[in-house]
Amino acid sequence: MYRQHFGIKAAPLGKEQSELWDDGALACLHECFQWLLQSPGLGLLTGEAGVGKTAALRHLTQGLNPHRYQTIYLAETDFGRTDLYRSLAMALGLEPAYRRAQLWRDLKAHIQELADNKQLLLVWIIDEAQSLPPEFFRDLPAFLNFAFDSRELMTVWLVGHPCLAHALSRAPYAALAGRIQVRARHRTRTLCRVDYPCA
Repeated sequence: MYRQHFGIKAAPLGKEQSELWDDGALACLHECFQWLLQSPGLGLLTGEAGVGKTAALRHLTQGLNPHRYQTIYLAETDFGRTDLYRSLAMALGLEPAYRRAQLWRDLKAHIQELADNKQLLLVWIIDEAQSLPPEFFRDLPAFLNFAFDSRELMTVWLVGHPCLAHALSRAPYAALAGRIQVRARHRTRTLCRVDYPCA
């Protein structure tokens, strides 16, 4: 009824919206997102629940060229680290190996093949990342290490609540924190760039 009263076709903040309202935050995140496509690496996006982190990333990935980028979105994070890599393998069309060492080798070989033979960049978005197991955070730097750490073959976005940034600032995760190239925070309706090398 309110839609008729105000002459609108859809809920202003509904999930079916194809265009997002932007007070400058989306443009800022778009700049950070594009930078991590051009210079692949690790990004961290945090904010309180409901401020639009996932909607913003969904909007940004919709326009990606499928011949240049393969986007994998994962929101089921309250599992063991091996289950997370298995989810990635299945999303990439691979048969997940039982042993984690073989699973890693298969995934990394496939990611390298995407980059070298198909010129595709894998973009892995991990939502609700505050629920990831600590072992995953300790593993991730090694997983992202290609060719003596001389090549960046994928972009990973860790998306979660503000406690995620606090957790990653702790000493056990120093190796992962050192790899984060972009840190962005949603504060109610404003996104602030914390670290952005190109700025």
